[in-house]
Amino acid sequence: MYDVYVFCNECGKVHPMGIKIGLDLGPVDKQSVGDTYRGKELPPEVANLIKNWTRCSETGKMFRQKDNNQVFLVLAK
Repeated sequence: MYDVYVFCNECGKVHPMGIKIGLDLGPVDKQSVGDTYRGKELPPEVANLIKNWTRCSETGKMFRQKDNNQVFLVLAK
């Protein structure tokens, strides 16, 4: 299981999306989606992440991060 984090364009910090996804092949610890799947097809559950909105905990504004290099998979502990 992986927790999903996203870089916020509103405040410049990384926020948890509040989403956990199960992957057969994912990073060992923390890595961007772009780096993890470079040159490979994204699994559907990962591709759908860019459709999700996240609230910036600093500004309260909702945002979507469409850059896969700014969406991070972190091995859940």
